[in-house]
Amino acid sequence: MFRTKLLAILTGTMFAAAVSPAFAIEFTTDYVRGISSMKMMGKMDGDQNHKVTKDEFMKFHEELFIRLDKNGDGVISEEEWKAFSGAKGK
Repeated sequence: MFRTKLLAILTGTMFAAAVSPAFAIEFTTDYVRGISSMKMMGKMDGDQNHKVTKDEFMKFHEELFIRLDKNGDGVISEEEWKAFSGAKGK
């Protein structure tokens, strides 16, 4: 249930047109694993107070989206995603 809700949040707001459902589920698992690390928290914690506010969380992900969306069209294509992640295959 948590994974489904997280997937809905991610695909509904930031990664909507970019990811197929099967890839999104795999991505969500990796995303949760990565985002739960203290190193990731430190990257999001803009004022380094050992807390991540919603604004800091959203800013981090907005910046990530901009880095992924190489052509600036507001959509992350499969090619842009693969280039960023180093993904191979389908």
